Amino acid sequence: MQTIWMTYLVAASAASIIFAAATWRGRQPASAPSSAPRTTYPVAGSRHSVADPAASAAARDDVAGAVAVALARLAPIITSQFVKIDVAVRPGLRTQMRGHVLADTLEDLLAVVLRAAPASRLLVTAVAQGDHIDIGVTDDMPAADAALRQGQVRTLAERAAARGDALMVDVSPGEGTTMTLRLAAGAASA
Repeated sequence: MQTIWMTYLVAASAASIIFAAATWRGRQPASAPSSAPRTTYPVAGSRHSVADPAASAAARDDVAGAVAVALARLAPIITSQFVKIDVAVRPGLRTQMRGHVLADTLEDLLAVVLRAAPASRLLVTAVAQGDHIDIGVTDDMPAADAALRQGQVRTLAERAAARGDALMVDVSPGEGTTMTLRLAAGAASA
C-alpha cells in the first residue's frame, strides 16, 4: 500500500512541476508578435491572465496544453469549491483531435466531475497505450452512483463514439470514480 502512495506522490509531484513549467512558459512574451488579436481571461485567485483558451490549445495542439486550457477555464469553479487537482500528463502527447476540440471535451468532462460534489481532490492523467491515448479523471467521491455518473456523461460518450473514440466510467464504491477518455494517438505520440 505504501508503494502505491509513494508512486502516486512522485507522479503527482512530477506532474505539478511539469504543469507549473508549462504554465510559466505560456506566460512568457512571444519572440515574434502574432497577427491574431489575443483575448485574455482572468484566472480566479491570480493577478495574471491566460490567452484565449481555444487559441492556446490550438497552438499547442497536445494533451497537456488542452488540459491546461480546460483547467484555466474552470478555475473559478475549482477555487470556489476548494478542489485540489493533481495533473500527471507528459508533454508532447498528441491526439488526432484538434487542440481546441480536445480542450472543450476535457472541460465538459471535468465540469461533470466538479458538479458531482463533494469531490475534494481530482487526478488528471494521460498515458499513451500503443495507438491510442487514455486521458483519465479520477475523483475521491466514496459514494458515487455508477448509473448516475454514466447518465451525466452520456452525451460526451455519444460524441466520443461518433468520432471512433470511447469514454469509460469505472465507479469503485468507497474509493471514487475514474472516467477514461480513449482517443486515437496522433503521429507524434504513437
